[in-house]
Amino acid sequence: MAAEAENQPVASRTASPLAPGVRSAALAYSALAPKHADAVSALLSAPERRALSDGVARVEDAPADEREAALQALVDAVNHGIAWPHPKAHNPASCPFLLVADYPRAYMAEILERLAEHRALLVAVTLCHLDGQTRAELWRFMARETRDRIEAKLGDVPSVGAARTQTLASDLRWRLTREREIVEMEAND
Repeated sequence: MAAEAENQPVASRTASPLAPGVRSAALAYSALAPKHADAVSALLSAPERRALSDGVARVEDAPADEREAALQALVDAVNHGIAWPHPKAHNPASCPFLLVADYPRAYMAEILERLAEHRALLVAVTLCHLDGQTRAELWRFMARETRDRIEAKLGDVPSVGAARTQTLASDLRWRLTREREIVEMEAND
């Protein structure tokens, strides 16, 4: 066991394991041609570049087939868009999030964007309960930063049970009612 640890690269002995998404990204990035890697790097923020650089350093001993598989998985994901998880507690006939469809898309996207700043799980759950077309229309209106916050919470959506779903839907309903009251007050002033 000690001999195995001595044969490990220093980075893998001292650093915490990479999160699965970071590992996949590092593997895929390391399989890119330099020209394409530079283009990807130019799109990243400084903290994202540091995380990717750390990840690439920590997967440098990965076999070529693992790198190619990660790159292919990334290409597949890009071609198919975001994998929206199916909510655990979802009944399309009585979905408490159906009310979202009653609002103009730009207006609803603006509200969801503000909510995502502090309540990203609420927005992620809401979007996962919507039909694909409504979700896509709302998604197009949202800023990249908002999308990133929401995407970070998508993994939590399948574990949200029926009671929590109802609580989140009630929270959204209350916020929409409150927003409408504010708009009406401002119109009357």
